[in-house]
Amino acid sequence: MTDGLLKTANSIQGLSRTTGLDIGTLDRAGRFISNVMKKDIAETLDILYEISRFRRWDRQINLIEKIETLLDKKKNSNHIRPIKSKMAIPIFKSAALEDQEELHDIWARLFAAALDPDIVSPRYVFIDIIRQLEIIDLKTLNTCYEAFLLKKEERRTKERKRIMEMYRTDHGIEDSNRAKAAARVFMETDSRIAEEPPLNYPCCPAKILKSILKSGKIKENVYQASMDNLIRQNLIIRCTPQQHPLKKNDSRLNKTNKTGLNKINPRISDHFTICLTALGLSFIETCLP
Repeated sequence: MTDGLLKTANSIQGLSRTTGLDIGTLDRAGRFISNVMKKDIAETLDILYEISRFRRWDRQINLIEKIETLLDKKKNSNHIRPIKSKMAIPIFKSAALEDQEELHDIWARLFAAALDPDIVSPRYVFIDIIRQLEIIDLKTLNTCYEAFLLKKEERRTKERKRIMEMYRTDHGIEDSNRAKAAARVFMETDSRIAEEPPLNYPCCPAKILKSILKSGKIKENVYQASMDNLIRQNLIIRCTPQQHPLKKNDSRLNKTNKTGLNKINPRISDHFTICLTALGLSFIETCLP
């Protein structure tokens, strides 16, 4: 055995004694780290030592299993983008301390997203965001996202109907040129709507609360605290009538009194609409199921 291999073997044995893990488990973790971070043996051992300080290796091995499952679902799972230590090590440490499975899953999705060369590399701020989330925050954020998608689909449907009317003859769209023109406008409109910022699609906080309440017993003050947390992290924002694209004569403006409080339930929000931010939309599409 060469000096290099002997040193590596001794290092792994020492790490095994420190963590209480068998050589096979450490070998699996080491191979995974070496593969996704493209590190040599010495650097891989340094990283193993760093993340082993948090113990709870069962959670870290569980994280590796989840990441590998997510990668296996991709058609080209072997084609990965090396993840930087700046992203990988904080995820391992935080996931080791996470007992709630839904939040643990989000760490795995963030790690897998960082490995995916087909999508934009996740922002490092996502690490700090996940650390400050609770289960209720996930439910609130998912419900806001569902409302956003619904409003966007309603916009597409409305635009498709408008285009159909524009190109329709008395007997329908029979002329092939008119049909091709309508199809082209459909595609251009869908593309334009897809690029529109989430601020264009405000949601009613009262409706969000109503939707969340259907999934279980949640007190309004817990929901409001969740909203405040998401707003503090700039994942959603409260919109005043001047900030969102509704017309000034929109009937929904009449649902607020002079102080800006919602007449139906002033405790819901001090403004009558909320919007996902660009950061919030990016975080949802990267980390949430």
